[in-house]
Amino acid sequence: MAVESRSLVIAQDDNLTSFGNLNAKIKLLDSLSRWVRLEMSGSVHLNLKVYPKTYPLTEFRTGWILERNGSVFIWKLS
Repeated sequence: MAVESRSLVIAQDDNLTSFGNLNAKIKLLDSLSRWVRLEMSGSVHLNLKVYPKTYPLTEFRTGWILERNGSVFIWKLS
């Protein structure tokens, strides 16, 4: 999500849907291109879970945790 431009992109399977304007989509595609150039793991190896901020996160020992507004995003390599 590109907060400064009030835009959002949602990735589902093989589809990207943009809301607001294209800024978030462009940032996402740039990041994915950089990821591929660095020969990192493919998207099939990434696992994303989203929980309300009040959810107890005691079960998560690995991964990247990102808090935004009322949600917690947990990224993990599978």
